[in-house]
Amino acid sequence: MGSKTKTSYLVHIPKTAGMTIRTYLRHFGLITNKGHIKAQREHHFGISKAFRIEGSLKSFTTPYFPCYLEDPLYKKADCSFTITRNPFDLLVSYYFHGRYENKTKEYKDNGWGNCNKVHGFESFEQFIKFYCTKDASKWHVPALSENLFGQIFNDDGELCVDYVMFYESLQDNLKELVEILTAGYEGGTQKFIKNIGNKQLGRRNKSKKRKDKNYNCLYTPEMIEMVEEKCKWELETFGYSFGTKKERKLMKLKDIIKK
Repeated sequence: MGSKTKTSYLVHIPKTAGMTIRTYLRHFGLITNKGHIKAQREHHFGISKAFRIEGSLKSFTTPYFPCYLEDPLYKKADCSFTITRNPFDLLVSYYFHGRYENKTKEYKDNGWGNCNKVHGFESFEQFIKFYCTKDASKWHVPALSENLFGQIFNDDGELCVDYVMFYESLQDNLKELVEILTAGYEGGTQKFIKNIGNKQLGRRNKSKKRKDKNYNCLYTPEMIEMVEEKCKWELETFGYSFGTKKERKLMKLKDIIKK
């Protein structure tokens, strides 16, 4: 039996409940990028220069996202993981995302990364048509237009993340990850997972603007076809389709993504 637990590093894809999972893991010291400071909460990419258009993500002071391959916390961790989400649902959350200023109570972000303000979107349909039909370089974060889950790759297209959780199965996947991180720990794993089933995962950063919990009604047949074409790799690789809510086990990414 070992005396120490292992640690993980979160590669946080936007709108996948990453902050909720990070908060739970840091409570038990099972994650290196704990998020106590802003630099750790920022979304990191595997590519070296993930660009963002001026006016989006206002809190950032540079035109590029940080690269986690250069992060000592990534190198320190025993393993890394990410969370994916059905692209149809993720894009709804992306559009309806909003953050309030504490003093003025006005939206600081209109859409994730202020995308609606940057692009002038006035409807979800406009958002989807732009995302699916315009060149990736026109999107406020071009790398997220090229691939919604592209943060798992480096500049050479090599896989840099070990495990994937599925947003649709967060509670079970979190237990599975914790069991991996605490395997062989002399104190056992039960103290780490006993409260997971009582937590409301995936709700911490939920949009206040989105009233309808069912995204199906927001898509027209034309919009569905657009997303199916635009996100073909994400849908096929991770087994998603319009309306799917199936639960899945935590998986090693190398078992899903074959060269």
